[in-house]
Amino acid sequence: MHLGLFHWLDQREVTQTIRQPYVTALSLVFVNGFRTFLVAAMGLAFIQTLWKGLRVRPMRIGDLDSFLSVLTNPLYLGQVQLVRAAPIPFLCALICWCIPIAMIFPAGALTVESKSLPVLANQSVPTFDPSFTGNGTFDGMMAQALWQPDDFDAYSGPTNKVTRIARQAIMAGHYLPATSPCDTDCSYTIDVPGPSFECRNSSSPDLFRWVNQTYPQTQSWEYLYLASADYSARTNRSQYAFDFDLRWEQDGGYQNLSCQAYEATYTFRIAYEGGQQRTTTEVQPLRPLNSSYLYDDYGVYPQTGRSPDSRINATTTGATGGNVTDINRRSNLAAIQDSLVLALSGYIDIFLLHSQPSANTIISLSDLYSGSAASPRFNISGASMQDLLQNITLSLLTMNQTSTQTTVTNTVTVNVYAFTRPARLITPYFACLGVALAFLGLGGHALVSNGISASMTGLFQTLCTTRASARLDDLAARGCLGGRENVPDALRDLKVMFGEIRGSDGARRAGLGAAEEVMPLTRGSI
Repeated sequence: MHLGLFHWLDQREVTQTIRQPYVTALSLVFVNGFRTFLVAAMGLAFIQTLWKGLRVRPMRIGDLDSFLSVLTNPLYLGQVQLVRAAPIPFLCALICWCIPIAMIFPAGALTVESKSLPVLANQSVPTFDPSFTGNGTFDGMMAQALWQPDDFDAYSGPTNKVTRIARQAIMAGHYLPATSPCDTDCSYTIDVPGPSFECRNSSSPDLFRWVNQTYPQTQSWEYLYLASADYSARTNRSQYAFDFDLRWEQDGGYQNLSCQAYEATYTFRIAYEGGQQRTTTEVQPLRPLNSSYLYDDYGVYPQTGRSPDSRINATTTGATGGNVTDINRRSNLAAIQDSLVLALSGYIDIFLLHSQPSANTIISLSDLYSGSAASPRFNISGASMQDLLQNITLSLLTMNQTSTQTTVTNTVTVNVYAFTRPARLITPYFACLGVALAFLGLGGHALVSNGISASMTGLFQTLCTTRASARLDDLAARGCLGGRENVPDALRDLKVMFGEIRGSDGARRAGLGAAEEVMPLTRGSI
């Protein structure tokens, strides 16, 4: 029953099953019940083997008295002479006192431990949406935009807030962690539209001219690094593309890379463990990011006019014919990739060796740059550029721009019962039972041999088994006041046996008597 209870409770929540105090109480009932019945049975075996021994060899009355008291007082086990007098009853008594010690362990086989359980819930989590229009008005859309307009309300570049987030992520070398939306450890998956890079090992022959137009060199020094966007491609009707070209010196030659921005879907699998964010990402490029209408003067203005409360929707048309919400969506995506492009654009020339600062670019503050000022090395590739853009996109979740509903797996910590050490329960039970069965077998054999059961306590056995010996009567009479201190030494040291005694009148009686006056008792003789 004890084993069955613990197996049933294993891995069950404490609050959903039997409460812990009651489990402890039940364990004590099982243990004490088993111990009580086992010790009682061992006591019967003990007295049977003791009386069987008295029939075959003499024993001092003092030792016999100690044996009859040993099950109520364990201090008698300290009398070493008892082992020599009757080793089997002594071991039986010792086991009786060891059983309670062994039965301490079973209750500890079942423990309570903390366990993390997943709980699914539909929950709102922060996300980024380039199509977000705020309160649905034109002013609300522009207030939430990640891009800022120029003097003619055409696309100009990312807002200062996006630029700060991007540069922090670039210099940190990883995404900026967002605050957990959960009270406990949790995980969820969201799909976020964002820009991605598709790169190839080439660059435009006009790269030097693009860089020098924006960041003019005062002297014609050799470049170590230069990068610039192809702004003409953004307004060229045959292209409408966002291209970014880089060239850098490496091992005595030049390496080239050209990256084009694509619209993509990012699948973020976000997990919070101990307050720390852990994210795995999958990127699915969809199509090249198109710049049409973004650079049109007033192209984002609704044809119906602009007022503080004018509503916009998916069919609202801009002043130059473009869709207003689509222009805003693509402008937001352009702002994200431009936050990286503008941070890396510029040049580093040979004068770097003489501590001349680089022009605009912060590449030397990123993981794309390593080595000393005298011999810098660049770790630029299509994969590293995409990693930077991915980190920036993921970092935008810290803006809490909007939210989305998704299935969140909350990790709830509960207390459960754990039956992890079954040996602690099973071993004491089987060890005690196995030893007890051995002594019960000896006790059963002794009972059959004795022909009659002996009792441990009670007055009748004492009266009936001590009336046959006149010598025993005489010595016992000297201690008639009772108490161990009044027992005469002659009686204490008298060796007795149990058997047949012939009285002075010739009568045959069974009982305890001095060893020299007792004859072996055969079954049925009296």
